[in-house]
Amino acid sequence: MYNSNMKYLIIMLLCFSVEASIKKALKRSPVKRAYINMIYYYSGLELLSIDETKYLVAMGWVESNLHPDPHPTIPTEKSYGFFQIQLETGKRECKGLINTVEDLKDIGKNIRCGVNLFKTNLIKYRDPIIAVASHNSGSPIVCKKNYTYVNKDGIEFKCKKGLFMNIEYVRKVLEAYRTL
Repeated sequence: MYNSNMKYLIIMLLCFSVEASIKKALKRSPVKRAYINMIYYYSGLELLSIDETKYLVAMGWVESNLHPDPHPTIPTEKSYGFFQIQLETGKRECKGLINTVEDLKDIGKNIRCGVNLFKTNLIKYRDPIIAVASHNSGSPIVCKKNYTYVNKDGIEFKCKKGLFMNIEYVRKVLEAYRTL
């Protein structure tokens, strides 16, 4: 069985390649820079460190390509906005801020809720990698054995013993994080 340091090392080793150069994209897009500034602003209000805020920017990149498109990136999902937050999650975790789908489509509210969710997971799990995994799956699900499964949308996932079930999402966020 892997200990938590071993899991962390394995995840970091999976991040050896960077799929896209985020820095180049940001130089060409002042709008995306403005959204990043919003993340830094709301992160500051939540007293998150610069490194923790970089994880949020990377998550925003992976979730929505730093685009506030109010439509779900996956048509069968019911997630909205910059951080692709589901309405049920927003209502439960961001009480008073998110009450409707329209609230999730509001870029400011979506970013505030995303920052709040990340901070809640940081406090709960005390590890930014686990907080990233939790944002994507609702909780950091670690595979107990090697297996492959197909979700309700017909998408096949492979789960390797000792790693997060959503390791591909975590890997993409860490790749993006490393470029910031």
